[in-house]
Amino acid sequence: MEWIEVALEEYKSLRAESIEAIKTQQSTLNFGTAITGVVVIAGFNLWEKPLLPELIFLVFIPILCCIILVIWIGEVSRMMRAGYYLTLVEDKISKSFPDRPQLLFYENWLRENAHNSESQQLKWNYIAVIALFSFISVSSIIVGNVKIYDKIGICLIIIFNIIEILFLTIVLIHIYKVSKSFK
Repeated sequence: MEWIEVALEEYKSLRAESIEAIKTQQSTLNFGTAITGVVVIAGFNLWEKPLLPELIFLVFIPILCCIILVIWIGEVSRMMRAGYYLTLVEDKISKSFPDRPQLLFYENWLRENAHNSESQQLKWNYIAVIALFSFISVSSIIVGNVKIYDKIGICLIIIFNIIEILFLTIVLIHIYKVSKSFK
């Protein structure tokens, strides 16, 4: 087997890895959104029950949103790593045939195009996903606070909210750090 055949097999394998990561991202968002919707509906359907809606809105939904975001950003990261490595494979293959037109260039083109236009690939899509699940998490905490307001003291509510917002902030910092590694 020649070097070029091995390089092309590696290219195909990495392309498949990237596509699989995209599919898993989409599945995570589809499943996460559906499950979150079911849990929100359950919380409102159980509104008159003691303690259940408070747990759903103050604990389950915020944690669920954070888990979904962490899994999703992991798959985005996997896709970006595969894409970055594909650029290296494309360069190696192209340099092996300097007298021929560049054949494999898609991943390099994506990155070149992103830098020239000063906008990253799908940047606003990523921001929308992060904003959506962050909004659901914060909204859920607010709804939970409304439900629990007259049952426990304000100090406990404030402490609990600080812990929840801190947890969400840690997740968002993790997402930010991971997204910075994409460049």
